Amino acid sequence: MEYVVAALLLSITLLAATTHFMPGLLRQVMYTYEGQLQVEAQKIVDQLLLSPGDPPDWGLSATYPDDVKALGLALAGGKPYELDPNKLVRIYECGLEDLSGLTLVSSRDMEEILGIHGRYAFSIRLTPVLNVSITKLSDQSYEVRVATSDGVPVPNAKVTGILVSAYLDDMDLDDAYDTVFYSETSYEAVSGYDGRAILRLQESSGDDTPIASLVVVYVDFYGIKTVAYYEEGVVTLGVILGNDLYVGHVEEFFNRTGKRGGGAIHLYPAAAVITPVSVEPLILSRCRLLPITPPGSARTYYRFTLEGLEDDAVMVAFLVKNRGEYRVAVAHRVYQALEIGSPNLSGSPVPRGVHIRRIVNVGGYLYYFDFTMWRTVEEG
Repeated sequence: MEYVVAALLLSITLLAATTHFMPGLLRQVMYTYEGQLQVEAQKIVDQLLLSPGDPPDWGLSATYPDDVKALGLALAGGKPYELDPNKLVRIYECGLEDLSGLTLVSSRDMEEILGIHGRYAFSIRLTPVLNVSITKLSDQSYEVRVATSDGVPVPNAKVTGILVSAYLDDMDLDDAYDTVFYSETSYEAVSGYDGRAILRLQESSGDDTPIASLVVVYVDFYGIKTVAYYEEGVVTLGVILGNDLYVGHVEEFFNRTGKRGGGAIHLYPAAAVITPVSVEPLILSRCRLLPITPPGSARTYYRFTLEGLEDDAVMVAFLVKNRGEYRVAVAHRVYQALEIGSPNLSGSPVPRGVHIRRIVNVGGYLYYFDFTMWRTVEEG
């Protein structure tokens, strides 16, 4: 009988010890486990943000993902945490192959180049340090709100708005490709205590009515700069890589039926390079046509070399027409925000995942670089 009692007491003692010490042991194991993931994620972030990769100019020189031997997003010869806009285009623009013939470097491609595919997955999110929203109050008035990423209003920020409008000299001409011109109107204001500023932008071409227009807003808060766009009715039909503008038809902006016979998009040769200080006119070439084709069909694209494209250019705008409908098309060089990887995971907590945030410089504008990584398989 005494042996049974002794065994029972031993079992109770072991159970009590396990109950007391096991939670702490598990916490220590999980702490070590997540610490290893944190170290691995930190290595990848440092490589992406501090190394240009191999080749250093792979954003321009690599045609396929296999051409990239080492992955890095840093601008070759740039300052620490200064990213290369061309590399961001290569990892973000899903329609890149239709637009330029170059291949997107997908998140899976990035994982394979980094040597982590099958063990880890990640997402990248770039958002401006300053959150800028634009609301159209009337044809000549726009409200700009400046806030932190947490929504706190930012007062005393310098806000500059530029209204870019496209005009045709003679609407009755059947072939008016050489008569396009652009005008600009700028207005400066300072955000109030609530982070708001009102921009009054009036067309500068008298009684003429523009074919289309867009608004570009620059915000400078003691050296922290952000650019934002109000692009009602504006379409994206191109990308900028280096000094080359690639123009193609990707999304079905005009061909709403998705069937053949949608005609063609008329591309006007007169374009405008938009920078923080000016809107510079530019002639692409003679008129071109972009045939409208159904999804999945081969699509025509054009490549234009932009002589003297300024480093501070944020976009190129040009006029297109289809079946009598005119619209301003743009190709961005500076994005308002971008997301790569699994969008459902980067904005919410990830089990057994880690998150790292850095501030980076892209084209002179500051962004939060949010990197989230998690295990796809459990080790051990």
